[in-house]
Amino acid sequence: MNRRPFVVNRDSDTEHVENHGPSFGRVMAEIRDEIRDFVQTRVQMLRSELQEKISVWKAGAGLAAVAVVLLARLTCCSRFPWCAWWRSRSGPMSITGFSAS
Repeated sequence: MNRRPFVVNRDSDTEHVENHGPSFGRVMAEIRDEIRDFVQTRVQMLRSELQEKISVWKAGAGLAAVAVVLLARLTCCSRFPWCAWWRSRSGPMSITGFSAS
C-alpha cells in the first residue's frame, strides 16, 4: 500500500481561482435570450402564415360570392321571391344588364 498523504494547501486554494468558462448567470441569460428569439421567430412565422391564409380566404370568398350570384341568376326560378325582383331589374337571362332580346 503505497499511498501518499492527502495534503490541503489552504493558501494556494484561496489565492488562485481558475476560470473554467462562463458563469452560471451568463449561461442562464444566454438560454433566456435564445428562448426569447425562438418564440419571437415562431410568432412572426405564425402571423405571416395567418395573413397569407386570410388573404387567400378573402379572395376565395369573393369569388364564391360572385359564383353564387351568377349561378343564382342563370338558374333563377319563380320559387324564390328575390328572383322576381332580379328579373324585373335587368330582364330575362341578362348578366350585363342588357336584355337578351
